Amino acid sequence: MKGTKYILLSILLVMVLLLPTATVSAKDEKIYFSGTDTCDWDGVTVERIMEVGQNNWLAKDWTMTCEEETNLPQVTGTTTMHLNINQVGKVFFWVGKGQLVTDEGGVWDLNCVYPWPKPEAQCTGNGEGIYEGQQLFMSVLGGVSINGYIVEH
Repeated sequence: MKGTKYILLSILLVMVLLLPTATVSAKDEKIYFSGTDTCDWDGVTVERIMEVGQNNWLAKDWTMTCEEETNLPQVTGTTTMHLNINQVGKVFFWVGKGQLVTDEGGVWDLNCVYPWPKPEAQCTGNGEGIYEGQQLFMSVLGGVSINGYIVEH
C-alpha cells in the first residue's frame, strides 16, 4: 500500500510539473506585421446600386483589388474584395468577403467589416494551403496602411 502511494504521488508530481509546459504552445504566439495597402480605385466594378431614399443607398457586389506589401511574406500579395456598401444619411458602412493571394503562394479567406465611425476596416482570415491552421487578424486603412497579426491554431 505504501508503494502505491509513492507511485501515485510521483505520477501526480510529474503531471503538475508538465501541466504548465503543455498549456504553452505555438498557437498562442502572435506574429505581427505592418505595411501598405494600395488599391486600384479605377478598376472598381459595381454590380448594382439601389437608391432607397434621400442620402440612402446600397451598392451590391462592389469588387476591387488591392496590393498588400508588408514586412511578412505571409501577408504580401493581392487582395480581391467583394463588398456590400450601405449609406444611411451620414452613416457609411460595408461588409465583405475576399481572398488575399500571397506572393509565396498561400491564400487567406477574408471576412471584413467597416464599422462606422472607425477609420479602419477590421478583417479576419482563415488560411488555406500553406497557411492551413492559421488565422489572420488585421486592420486596413483602405489605400493607405495595413497592420495586424497571425495566430497558428
